[in-house]
Amino acid sequence: MEREFRLHWRKYVEEKGLTISKYAQYSNEYTKQRYLWLRKKVISILGGKCANCGNVDLRCLQIDHIKAVGSKRKTPYEDFKKIIKGETDNFQILCANCNAVKKHDKKEFPNMVRGN
Repeated sequence: MEREFRLHWRKYVEEKGLTISKYAQYSNEYTKQRYLWLRKKVISILGGKCANCGNVDLRCLQIDHIKAVGSKRKTPYEDFKKIIKGETDNFQILCANCNAVKKHDKKEFPNMVRGN
């Protein structure tokens, strides 16, 4: 997986007309591109659309834990690794709206202002 991304990144750098030796100067861009690339891959593995309404707009799709894990998770990369390894039982894709409704209905945010 990491090697695949490095090849993707090398192609990206060459398309932008940058040299690999200036790699360190673009570490923030590298990190951002790596995150986006992994996120797309994970969303694809989990079905590529909202499990509730079928929305496919990547801008609003979120990776959701079916059973909340609280603060056990440190970074999104930990979830990405699990999903890529095939541990998908506790994950689903929800759009931002469906995710907010789920959290509201299950009272996952006790301090959140609630409607009716």
